[in-house]
Amino acid sequence: MSWVDKASWDGSGKPIALNGQSVLLVSIDHAASAFDGPRYKPVYSPEPTIAEVFPAGSFEGVHRQFIGVNSGRVGFNVTSLTNPTRLVVDIAAS
Repeated sequence: MSWVDKASWDGSGKPIALNGQSVLLVSIDHAASAFDGPRYKPVYSPEPTIAEVFPAGSFEGVHRQFIGVNSGRVGFNVTSLTNPTRLVVDIAAS
């Protein structure tokens, strides 16, 4: 995970319109894709810190999501949990 200047598509590099002041990139290598819903549909959060989460899909074995944050580049923590397996991203409130 890292802060990036903008959200963009892998391969083409075309920009992705994303709400928020800062962009946090979540990249997961070798992730199995079990996604069967609408592709590339942004998720808007009721949490005031998060503006939007955009699932950018998988490209060359890497699954990527962009998180639009309503502040500057704040601290974050990542934890993996089991039963069920999931990744938790905790972003500091500004």
